[in-house]
Amino acid sequence: MSKKIKYDKKKADILFSLLIREAGQCFKCTNTYRLQCAHIITRGYFGTRWDIQNAVCLCSGCHVFFTYHPIEWEDFTDEKFGVELRPLLKQRARDYTKSGRKPDYLTICEELEGQLTLPLDK
Repeated sequence: MSKKIKYDKKKADILFSLLIREAGQCFKCTNTYRLQCAHIITRGYFGTRWDIQNAVCLCSGCHVFFTYHPIEWEDFTDEKFGVELRPLLKQRARDYTKSGRKPDYLTICEELEGQLTLPLDK
């Protein structure tokens, strides 16, 4: 992977995290500090990595807890979003992987920047 591609991928990840953290509080406990982006389906799947439906804002404590308690994470997200979401996200992840497409990081970055409500310092 070239340095340019790595940079663009990292930029997309940063923008996505900023967008999710704009919620301003942890989705579980409402803490407002040390906020992080938590993926419902692991971010290893590019079909859902930058999908708004696949992430929530968590504080670092809740994020660590759910990272080491995946059954509780599934129960929590199923309760909050409904049991229909997880199969939908899994299908999106699988379909993208099977398609063999490569992510267009520049387009992803442009779309994410367009969704941010806070201005970026460039």
